[in-house]
Amino acid sequence: MIVGNLRHLATRAPVFPEFSIQWLLKELETMASALWDPFVVLDTDAKNLREIATYWMGKTHEDHSRRLIEATLDTDYAQHYKNAS
Repeated sequence: MIVGNLRHLATRAPVFPEFSIQWLLKELETMASALWDPFVVLDTDAKNLREIATYWMGKTHEDHSRRLIEATLDTDYAQHYKNAS
């Protein structure tokens, strides 16, 4: 078994924008004040994440999954699904 962390420091966490970027943009400013697992994001990192996000908008795994789900739902359910997101 191989163990370790994807980052060079244990206090860091990798970000995978190809899976989902919307949640990160929504929570970027409040991560440091989170009640559970507060997470400090350096200003330079936040700036880089916002720049990276412009590329990934509409191209993430989450976006693809949502399009597939909406395409298979009945029209009434699809509208409800969109409104709930």
